[in-house]
Amino acid sequence: RSVQFKVVVKKYEFNSTHLSSTMDSHTIRLLLVLGLAALLAEGATPDCKRRGEYKLPDPSSCKHYYQCKDGVATRESCSWYTLFDNVVMDCQKMWIVDCEAIPPEFPPAAWQPDNQ
Repeated sequence: RSVQFKVVVKKYEFNSTHLSSTMDSHTIRLLLVLGLAALLAEGATPDCKRRGEYKLPDPSSCKHYYQCKDGVATRESCSWYTLFDNVVMDCQKMWIVDCEAIPPEFPPAAWQPDNQ
């Protein structure tokens, strides 16, 4: 009986056709579980519903953010000694960033449109 599977984790590919035929089912299951755990740890990609190009925070990592462009989200990393600031929505020097900060509401709740 032949079992085939394919797991891609962070640019590493494990393909069952390349594995030794002596590998037992427990090892194969372990590889599958580890691969699925890595995928779940990545989290869901946010929806880029607004038009234009902008950044969104990655809720699982202050070092990362999502670059939205034309409705597509791409996970990016801040450069050395910087973290993603949820308030200014950009990478800033790590010593001034509060990773627990909650971005301000937009538009603010107290905002009222001009009646003209």
